[in-house]
Amino acid sequence: MANLNPLNTSFPKTMIGVATAQNTVNTVPAIQLGIPNFQFIETEGAKKKGWVALAEKALSNKKIMVKPSIFLNTEIESDPFQICTYLPTKVDSNHPILWNIGGGQKNHILGLWETFKLRKNYNDQVCYSNIQSRVIELWSWEDDKIKHYQIPLDYEDELSNYLTVYGFEIKEGGEGNLLYENGKIKNKQETFDWFQFQEFRYFVASIFEKKAQSMPQTFTLEEVKKKLNGNVDDLSEELFQILLKNNPQIKAENDIVHLQKNVLKFNILNLVLSFIKKKLLVNERFLPKEFTFSDPALIENLEKIELPRTLKKTTENLGKILGMSSGFYFENILISQIQKILEKGNHIITKAYANVKIKSRENEAEFDILLLTSLGTLHVLDGKLDAFDKKDENSRKHVLSQAGGAFSSFQPVFLFYPEDMTKDHISQSILQKLKDYAVSKSNFMIFNTTGNATERITIDEIEVEVKHFNNLLQHLGLKKTNLICPEKSFSHS
Repeated sequence: MANLNPLNTSFPKTMIGVATAQNTVNTVPAIQLGIPNFQFIETEGAKKKGWVALAEKALSNKKIMVKPSIFLNTEIESDPFQICTYLPTKVDSNHPILWNIGGGQKNHILGLWETFKLRKNYNDQVCYSNIQSRVIELWSWEDDKIKHYQIPLDYEDELSNYLTVYGFEIKEGGEGNLLYENGKIKNKQETFDWFQFQEFRYFVASIFEKKAQSMPQTFTLEEVKKKLNGNVDDLSEELFQILLKNNPQIKAENDIVHLQKNVLKFNILNLVLSFIKKKLLVNERFLPKEFTFSDPALIENLEKIELPRTLKKTTENLGKILGMSSGFYFENILISQIQKILEKGNHIITKAYANVKIKSRENEAEFDILLLTSLGTLHVLDGKLDAFDKKDENSRKHVLSQAGGAFSSFQPVFLFYPEDMTKDHISQSILQKLKDYAVSKSNFMIFNTTGNATERITIDEIEVEVKHFNNLLQHLGLKKTNLICPEKSFSHS
């Protein structure tokens, strides 16, 4: 078996790596290995993007000194031979270097590797953070051979510092709740899951239905805009056709701003509102997605649910959800469940948060549950009682891809019981969403209390693979594994 701590720490080392958009390939191994100094190789592209400044802040927060960058112009950076000729002129030949080949393009990686070989400094090493294999690869000179080692990736950092690398920060007042840290549950939350009873799911569906039926008969233009929440493009073309048919003087421009002006100009507000009201009532996308458990008959109705004898005492939990919105209640159930999963151990999650709000100069988002791992990866879980609005979903995915890098993941979690598929209370919009995900091969999970394993269901002749939230560690590849790090060696050539 290989030496699990082969890094020579008896002398100060400087890690040198190529600045990249995915700069955690540099910061994660530097922080884990406790490197005292870091020096970036900066290309013209990296300089324009400002990648070094962001990573420098994160490294400085961990007491790692960042030296002035080594700049490669376009001519040098495109040629590995020129890189390995140029770099030795910028680095003290006797100073030990840990060459990080995780960032940059193939020509940069090859240039650093060849520099390591040409220097043949027995105190030099090469490293690469291999997330797929969960190890830091290390190469050293020993007895005129380059010997290869592996040590487990075991990164530990604060979420705020991790986000700094990608130009994000936690929004003021958006720190959320810490759920798990250093192997311990924090702010433990226990929320009883009433959704496990089909009668309760039917009750919730009936509230949605009542809210839809009680929608007002008339809307102001501002109310319409608010309900549509900017999703007007798919309605405006059809509406224009109706307006053109009845009002030929209106220009055929598929432009919502133009539409609003003409609505007022030609006094056809009632026609427009009538059209949109019909759309609101027949399209589940515009039906109410939230309600508050404040119905006076709530306790009375739920106490009529025929509970198993062992759960009779749980009716006292009903009072705890009064005043909660339906979505917030489901989110609390997910939080309670994930704390139970994390408490059992056997995973690589180092920190878990709920309701964190993050922002950069251009974007911001709030995430229901956020997981940070020892691999330096970020995973987001977002609970939904109904289908995700596509615009909202894409926005959150976009923000996460910027804030968490290439190895982040976003997983919507839908409340879904396959046995409800033939019942009236099943959400048709969720069924449609699951079909869409199956066709596009997008990631999602379902939450229920009836299973753990992945199963296949058929919705309108489309086969859908559903993965259960209770088995999320396996689905996301976050289970702990017993790594055996073999030692390899090969002759220098």
